[in-house]
Amino acid sequence: KLQEFNEGLKSRYGLSKSLDIQHLIDTANQTTNLHLYTVHENYQLRGEILPGSEYGGDFYDMFQVGKNKIGLVVGDVADKSLPAVLFMTIAKTVFRSLAKTIHSPQALMEKANLLLSYYNDSCMFLTAFYGVFDPKLGTLTFCNGGHYPPYILSENGSLTKLDQRGGMALG
Repeated sequence: KLQEFNEGLKSRYGLSKSLDIQHLIDTANQTTNLHLYTVHENYQLRGEILPGSEYGGDFYDMFQVGKNKIGLVVGDVADKSLPAVLFMTIAKTVFRSLAKTIHSPQALMEKANLLLSYYNDSCMFLTAFYGVFDPKLGTLTFCNGGHYPPYILSENGSLTKLDQRGGMALG
């Protein structure tokens, strides 16, 4: 199907090279070099995407926030299509960009929602969890935009669901 799509674009628009849509999808779903991320001598972060379909809107990302903190975002675009992949890519870019100047998870989510809503004629939306991890203090400050609630995995292997109020999806 992708080959047919590429050939159709090539003939319709006179493109000299076909677009590699599958490569764009694969690239959008990757968080480069972050499968195991050491943030402090006592902490390591790990993430992995196991796509359930060819076109997925699920994502995660980890990045530097300020001098010594790590931003963590987990999200899911409410569709499984090529537009969902593109919207997910935009969302990842928005989170990374805003985290350079906005260190409060709530303030960042509010601004991300505005940006993702502004030129959103297709009415796409996503759920997202965004947190800022401080390895020096061992704290995670977070805001949840309609995503699943977070859990704490203790050293003994038990899971504890964090009690929280729900939030609105973004976009």
